[in-house]
Amino acid sequence: MHTHGSITRAVLASLLLSSAAFAGTWPRFRGPNGQGISDARTLPIQWTDEDYAWKIDLPGTGPSSPVWLDNRLYCITREGRCVVLQAGRNYSLLAVNDLGEPSDATPAVADERMYLRTSSRLMCLTAKRQ
Repeated sequence: MHTHGSITRAVLASLLLSSAAFAGTWPRFRGPNGQGISDARTLPIQWTDEDYAWKIDLPGTGPSSPVWLDNRLYCITREGRCVVLQAGRNYSLLAVNDLGEPSDATPAVADERMYLRTSSRLMCLTAKRQ
């Protein structure tokens, strides 16, 4: 049985994936300019289970929005986990990272850094250098 949070995240993931395929990076809440506008023109107005590319249950609940960056989807759970998916027509679970405390915030991405807010900390995750 899907929880409300899982269904919401599946819907958001589907919308973001479709938008990201056309618009590139969707690094924060409401998109690149914070306006919630995408160039995607083929998303359905109403949908059924057949319209989803995929759905998954996440390990937790939460109100934060997923963040799309470099073909990866980052989802933060209220319980303080960051779920990282390789997304596209199919998905692959890449990692589940423990933030150490609860979080209700949507991450922000800028200049190859991800900013994460938990209940008592602000953290900055930097890109690994090869």
